[in-house]
Amino acid sequence: MVIRSPCPIKMNAHHSQTFMKIGSQSLLSTEKAQALQKISNAQELLYHRLANFMGKAIWIGLIFGCHTMALAQQKIKDGSISGNNLPNKDALLELESNNKGLLHARVALRLTTDAFPLTAHVAGMMVYNTTTTNDVVPGIYYNDGSKWVFVKSSNAILVEDQWGKTGAPGIPGTVGGPGIGVTIVNNDSGTWVFNPTTNTWTNIRGPQGPQGIQGIQGPQGVQGVAGTNGTDGKSVSSGTGAPTGGNNGDTYINTTT
Repeated sequence: MVIRSPCPIKMNAHHSQTFMKIGSQSLLSTEKAQALQKISNAQELLYHRLANFMGKAIWIGLIFGCHTMALAQQKIKDGSISGNNLPNKDALLELESNNKGLLHARVALRLTTDAFPLTAHVAGMMVYNTTTTNDVVPGIYYNDGSKWVFVKSSNAILVEDQWGKTGAPGIPGTVGGPGIGVTIVNNDSGTWVFNPTTNTWTNIRGPQGPQGIQGIQGPQGVQGVAGTNGTDGKSVSSGTGAPTGGNNGDTYINTTT
């Protein structure tokens, strides 16, 4: 059976070109969309992979960074001591060197009871004082929470000069007195030694005393070597009359009675 269209469609060359253009454009749009979708998918996959990598890298960095900081907070070494000595387990910070030391902060204290240059007393704070004023002298001090305490050896002897002052010094560590720990003071009145038991000073260098008694005469010494002869002296003559003869400088004695 042959079915014929009641309205036969006549296509000319122009219509054929139009349909071909529409088909080509549709095909290109589809391919372009697919390509864009593939690019988008690839970008998204790359983003997720980078994000995952960066996240791992950050965690690894934090782990190693914290580990490094923990070691740095416990032990600082300059390599002068060989070996991998572990930090002391009871120390938050340990320094290791055989030719270097710990340099304290150098400050100018004013008074042991004055927190300056801090804003308040802080127990455990340690500094090196550079001034000599009131009751502080140069040296290492630590703060006990209410005052500065001078660090010294139990058998150390501290001497303080107070030239221009007279009389017995005040009690060490008090206003007007020498610094804490001072046991000897030199001033215009003498040299004073402090007795911490009685909180008193004794002057061991007062004014000059009276002359002492003469000591016993010592034994006679060995006779010395005889000296050389002297030059000849002038002649001496005597008589009852006027002298005759002689040289200038001679001596004449008149014996007339």
